[in-house]
Amino acid sequence: MKIFEIVYFNLRYFLPSLNLFIYKKVKHLARLKGNDVSLLDIGGRKSHYTINIPAEITVTDIPRESNIQVKLNLGVNENIINQLYSRRSNIKDYLIDHMVDTKLPKKSFDIVIAIEVLEHVEEDKTFINNVYDTLKPGGIYFMTTPNGDHVENTNPDHIRHYTKKQLFSILTSRFEIVDIEYAIYEDQKYFHSLKSWDLGNPFQTIRSIYSSIVNNYHSNYSKNPLYAKNSRHLSAVCRKAP
Repeated sequence: MKIFEIVYFNLRYFLPSLNLFIYKKVKHLARLKGNDVSLLDIGGRKSHYTINIPAEITVTDIPRESNIQVKLNLGVNENIINQLYSRRSNIKDYLIDHMVDTKLPKKSFDIVIAIEVLEHVEEDKTFINNVYDTLKPGGIYFMTTPNGDHVENTNPDHIRHYTKKQLFSILTSRFEIVDIEYAIYEDQKYFHSLKSWDLGNPFQTIRSIYSSIVNNYHSNYSKNPLYAKNSRHLSAVCRKAP
C-alpha cells in the first residue's frame, strides 16, 4: 500500500458512514470471488472505497465538462486521473467510458460496482443491461443510490430517486438474484458527518469526526434495523447466473 492508502484506510472509521459501509460490502464480495478478482468501478472518480480491496481494479468515469459537474464534484479530468495513479496501488486502469454506450468487452469482470451513479443516468435500463453483459457468468453487481422512499430529490444532476420497489423492478428485469436493503442511518449526526474537515475550524472538524463515529455505529453495528424512513440510501447486490 502507498502512503495515501495507509492514511486513508486508517481514517475510515472517522469518515462518513457510506464510505465504511461500501468498503465492507465490496471487500466481502471480493473475498467471495477468490483470487485474481477483476473489479470494475463505474463512475468511481477517486474510488476511495476500493482502497485495500483484494482485486485488480478498473475505474471508469465520464469527462468533467459542465458547470454542474464542477459544482457537484462529478466527472474527471486529467489531473484527477493522474493523481489517482500516483496514490493507489491496486488500480489497473482508468478509462473514460459511459455504461450506457460502453466500449468495454462483454464477460470481462468478476464484480462491477456503481456507487451513487444510477440516479444520474437517464437511460437506466440500458445501463443495467450493459452492466449485466460486462459481468462474467456468476459475476456480482453492487450498487448504492439515494433512498427514494424517503430522500427528496433536490439534486440538479439526479434524474430520479428510486423507491425500493422501483429499484427491485429494474434490477430483476435482468438479474437472476437481487437483494436490496436500506442503508445508512439518518439522524443529525449523519448531516454533521458530511461537513469537511477544516484545520481553521477545529470545532467543525471535531464535530464531523465524532458524528461519523456515532453514525457509523448506528448504520453498521446497531442491532436496530433500518427502515425506509430512517435511512438515506438503498444498497443492492445482484448476481448473474453461472
